[in-house]
Amino acid sequence: MSFQVTCVLVDPNAENRKELTAFLANFGVQVVTQLAGADGLPALLQKPDGPQLVIVNLDPNAHETIRKIGPLPQQYPSVNFLLMSHAVDTNMLMEVMHLGVKEFVQLPISEEKFAAAIERINQVYGVGKKAKIIQVIPTVGGCGSTTVACNVAASLAAGGAKTVLIDLDLVRGGVASYFDLRPRY
Repeated sequence: MSFQVTCVLVDPNAENRKELTAFLANFGVQVVTQLAGADGLPALLQKPDGPQLVIVNLDPNAHETIRKIGPLPQQYPSVNFLLMSHAVDTNMLMEVMHLGVKEFVQLPISEEKFAAAIERINQVYGVGKKAKIIQVIPTVGGCGSTTVACNVAASLAAGGAKTVLIDLDLVRGGVASYFDLRPRY
């Protein structure tokens, strides 16, 4: 099962909502609800299985929309808010920051900047994280590859990284004995 970030999309333009839904699917974001206005947003956020991301197009009346969603970022701190607007001035950006909004994208959307914002939000939920594979391959028996592999794994685990060590020498593998384990198989 693949984990996806759930999203509510608020945009008065139906064509924009459709296009943005298709774009977000490429980044592991599933749009569960589309709204033409911010009025129905509080009811959706109160649900126990509410969205993790809310994307709001502030246009055509940015200050009115900001007023409607104003208390929501502080009431629902586990939900990430991403706001978009054509009109960007410093006062509006400061107001949005004070509300607790984590991301703001200026319209028209730059795909690179929007993708970077979505990636930052995905990292909060662990979506899109790639595992790093380190292979220790011996050139000859007795060269110390098991010792190196065990020490690297122990060091990574001590640093807080989720670590898996797999000994692929199924006949004479020595990793279990290095960690004082007695494998059943």
